Formats: sequence, structure tokens, C-alpha cells
Amino acid sequence: MKSIITIGYSHGAALAALAQEYVWFNRPDIRDDCYSFAFEPPRVFCGCRIPDGLKERWANHLVVRTANDLVTHVPPALFGYKHVGTMLHLPLTVETGMVRYKSFDCINAHYAANVKTAIKNYEKNF
Repeated sequence: MKSIITIGYSHGAALAALAQEYVWFNRPDIRDDCYSFAFEPPRVFCGCRIPDGLKERWANHLVVRTANDLVTHVPPALFGYKHVGTMLHLPLTVETGMVRYKSFDCINAHYAANVKTAIKNYEKNF
């Protein structure tokens, strides 16, 4: 069987996480062949902690967060929201190639051009 891969950016990244959940819950026959990648997603899980039974649902889900991206911090953790899956944090500064569109780096980090730059920097150092 071929693999199913869902990829999303920002709001689409949240949908990729929910697609992963949908496949896990409704299609147990293809669970192990479904992967999802979320670039700069908002948080999608609400709860004090993620139970072990739910953690395995997102074992094949990778969250990529660049610098201090504002979108990745909403909804607030203060209200119990969390990211699911494995988190990959990519540092990015003006010195390493961040393009500044606005005066706030937490907004600049969300632009697609800066995400691409952070991924390229990560590949060079990997």
C-alpha cells in the first residue's frame, strides 16, 4: 500500500492534524501509512495533558515552528491548548536570513519566505 501524506501551512496545518485524527479514528486499516506535516499551525488540542492513548494517534504528525511565530501560540496555552505530534523548532533571526516585512519578528516568522529560509538553514546544519 502507498502512504497518505497530508501537508498544511498555517490554518491548513491545523486541518492536516485533524485529517490525521480522522484517519486514525475512521480508517484503522491505513493508520500506519498516514503521515502529516504541519508548518506554522495553531494549537488544535485542548486539555490539561494529552493522554497516552491519544499520543499514538499523532505519532506520525510533525509540527514545524519557525522562530517565535505568533500563529503557533494561539489559542493560548493558558486556556489549555497544546500542539500535537512531534515539534521541530527552527530558529531564525535577521542575521540568518529572516526578511522583515513588519516591525514584529513574531509576525515576520509566519511569512512563507521566512519559513523556507528557516528550512534551508536547518538542512545546511543537518
